[in-house]
Amino acid sequence: MALGRSSEQDDTAPIVVREGVTADEYLAMPPSQQHNLIDGVLYKSGEPGVRHDEVLAAIVSALASYVLEAGGKAFMTPMQCRLGTSTVLQPDLGYVVPGHEGMVREQVFGAPDLVVEVASKGTRRFDNELKLAAYARNGVREAWLVDPDNETVIVYCGDGTKWLDRQLVNFGADIPSEVVSVDQAGLLALRR
Repeated sequence: MALGRSSEQDDTAPIVVREGVTADEYLAMPPSQQHNLIDGVLYKSGEPGVRHDEVLAAIVSALASYVLEAGGKAFMTPMQCRLGTSTVLQPDLGYVVPGHEGMVREQVFGAPDLVVEVASKGTRRFDNELKLAAYARNGVREAWLVDPDNETVIVYCGDGTKWLDRQLVNFGADIPSEVVSVDQAGLLALRR
């Protein structure tokens, strides 16, 4: 799955490429220039590594099984989530509950019910501070910050404006989600 990538995750933090960018301008850019737009600031991130892809693949598989049973719609990066006039984010994985599938077209128009971010050393702070805050204030109900290095998942639950609850679980424990039921999301097999 991660053919041609380094076995180590990219340790570089996302960098600011440009400021004062609107969602329309961002979405008109070539896909190679689209990374994350938060409050008009365009950030560029490095490529994830093999461990990132292994962890993401396990969660994708678990979520795909859940979608077959429960419905809704799942999507992966580079799908764009348009969260306003100046914020467009690319979660590693997202999900909308049954009845919200219409918001997922060539991009996601609005806040997914669940987003999953698999952090690397370089993106951990960016994901945890900027990206999660943008999700919280733009309507996302639940976010998972998955840390392959520490083998943890932090589950954030919110009201669409802020996070109200935060739970930490180790790989192999059931993920306490209010949105989906995926048990331990295949992460038990990835423990070192």
